[in-house]
Amino acid sequence: MKLEIVLMKTTFKKTLLAAAVAGFSLNAAAAVNIVDDSTAIAFSTERLSNTATTVNIPRENLEVTLGAEYAVGDIIKFTFSADAIAATQFKTTVTSSDTLNADGTPAANVAGATVTLGLLSSDATSVTYRVTEVSAALTTVGQKFTIAAGANFAATASKLLNGLSVSYAAQTANGVTIDAGTKSSFKLVYTASEFSTAVTKLDAVVDVNDSRLSFTGATFTDDLGVTVAQNATYDPDGTGPLAAVNFLNPVTYVSSKYVVNGDFSWVVDSNTTTAGIQANAAAASIAGCTGATDAATGVTFTVDSMTFTCTDTPATPVTVTFDVRQGLGAKAPAAIPASSYTVTNTINYTAGTAQTLVVGPKDAGAWTLNGSQVRVPYMVVGGSRFGIIANVTNHGNKDGSITLDIFAEDGSVIASNYPAGTSKAGSVTSVAPALLAALGGSPATVTKFSFQVTTNVPENDVLVYAAYTDNTTSERAIVNNDSKVQVKGANVD
Repeated sequence: MKLEIVLMKTTFKKTLLAAAVAGFSLNAAAAVNIVDDSTAIAFSTERLSNTATTVNIPRENLEVTLGAEYAVGDIIKFTFSADAIAATQFKTTVTSSDTLNADGTPAANVAGATVTLGLLSSDATSVTYRVTEVSAALTTVGQKFTIAAGANFAATASKLLNGLSVSYAAQTANGVTIDAGTKSSFKLVYTASEFSTAVTKLDAVVDVNDSRLSFTGATFTDDLGVTVAQNATYDPDGTGPLAAVNFLNPVTYVSSKYVVNGDFSWVVDSNTTTAGIQANAAAASIAGCTGATDAATGVTFTVDSMTFTCTDTPATPVTVTFDVRQGLGAKAPAAIPASSYTVTNTINYTAGTAQTLVVGPKDAGAWTLNGSQVRVPYMVVGGSRFGIIANVTNHGNKDGSITLDIFAEDGSVIASNYPAGTSKAGSVTSVAPALLAALGGSPATVTKFSFQVTTNVPENDVLVYAAYTDNTTSERAIVNNDSKVQVKGANVD
C-alpha cells in the first residue's frame, strides 16, 4: 500500500511537470494577436475635417485572439493613441469564444475555455479589464473577443486626424507580463486624402535656330496632362506587405478647377477692345473636360496663367494640347518664351456641405531653349546722363545668333526677338547698340527697362555682363543677372 501511494505521488508529480512544461512551451510559441483578425479602415482628411461630431468604426474591426493560458485575476489593458473613443462605448462585460460571428459577437464555443472579463477602469486613452471567470479546465489559447459595447465605436472625428492605433498588454494578478508578442499592437484607423493628382509635364524645346518660332524637330505642339483620382482605398506602405485599407464614408466629388501658371505672353489677344486676353481657339485644345474644349471656350488667359474647370468624374484624364501657331500661320506669330510651368487644381466636393481642396502647385514641366537665355532685370539709360554696357561673352567653340526681348518698366513689351548680331566663339559681343536701336536711340528722358538676351549657343558657354554708367558722377553700376556662368568683374568694357 505504501509503495502504491509513493508511485501515485510520483506519477502525479510527473504529470503536473509534463503539463507545466507543455503549457510553458505553448505559451512561448504563441502570443496575443490583435492584427490578423482585425481590419484597418481609413477616413479621408476631407471627411474628418468636415464632420462636426463622430464617425463609426465597426465593432468587428478590432478583434483579439488570446495566445496564452489566462486565469481569474489576470489584467488586460488596451491603450489607444488618441482620446477618440469615450469610455461609455466599451463593454462592461466581455465574453470570449473560439469563433466570432461576422459582426464580432461571440458564436458558440466549440472548444476551449470561455474567458469572461469585467471592466476595471478606463480613462481618455485606455480601458482595463480583469479576468473574472474561466469557464472550464480547457485551454484559453485561441479564444477571441471584441470590446465595443455596440455595433460601432462612435469615434470623435477631430481626434482621428492623425489616425488611431491600439496596443494590448496583459499581466497576472502579481504583475507578471503574459501573452506579449509582435502582434500586440495594431493601426486601426488611417487618415489620408481621398484625392490625388497626376501630371504629365510639358517638355518642348524652343528652337533658337528657327528664331524661336517653333519647337525643335519643326514641331509646334506640346501636351499637358492632368488626372484627378478619388481613391477608394489607402495603401499604408506603398509597395510593402500591408494590404490596402478601404476609405469609409467617402465624400462626393463635384469638379476640378485648374490654374496653369507660367509665361503665356505667347498667346495672341484676338480682340484688343475687350478686356482680358481673347485667345484664338486653336491656341489650345482640351480633351476629357466637360466645361472647356479649346482656348476660346471655357478658358481664361492672363499673361501668366490659364484657368478652366472640368466637371467630369474623377479618373478622367484631361489633356491640354498647346499649339503655338494658334491658327495664325505656318509658324508661331512671335518668339516663343522659355518658361517653367505649374498647375494647381482646386477640387470641389461635398461632405454634407460644399467644400474645396487645393492641390499644388505641382510641377507641370517647362519649355526650354536649345541655347542660352539670360534675364537682366534692370537697366537705365538716357536723359543725357546714363549709358549702357551690355556684353555677351562666348566661352565655347560654337557661333550663334543673338536676339533681345526688351520690356518697359511696367512690363509691357518694347521689342521681341530683336536681332543683336552674332556671338562668335571665344569672343565678346556688345549688344548695347542693338538695345539703343530698339529704344529708338538714347531717350531724351531717363528711361528704365529690363531685357533678355537669347544666344544660340550652349547656356554654360555664355556670360552676360550688364552695367550702366552715370556720366554725372563717372560711376558704373553693375547689374546682376542669371547667367549660368558668373565671373565677377569680367567684360567690364
